[in-house]
Amino acid sequence: METSNNFEKLKWLKDGCNWLVTITSGVIVFSATFYTDIIGECPQKIWLVLLGWGFLLFSLLAGVICYFSTFKKVLKEDYKLEHCSWVGISYSFMLLSFLFGMISLGIFIIYNKL
Repeated sequence: METSNNFEKLKWLKDGCNWLVTITSGVIVFSATFYTDIIGECPQKIWLVLLGWGFLLFSLLAGVICYFSTFKKVLKEDYKLEHCSWVGISYSFMLLSFLFGMISLGIFIIYNKL
């Protein structure tokens, strides 16, 4: 019973990694594409957008690592969930760097629009 429960958790983590990687990729692409349309010709505090993109790229990398780590655990039928494994560490880094990247981009947009 516990093995089935852990398998469902791993499946949920794998899906969560996939969703966040997709969202992160979209945010990076759309913010880079419509950069001048949203902000204008002479933005201030450009380091905030660069910092945000850096966090989002790190989130993307951690998400890919998390996805393949969970996939590997499912293939090996190793359903143990440990916080200090590649899955736990990369999932935590993925979520935190996504949060910091979105906050940085949000502050950049607010600062340049006000």
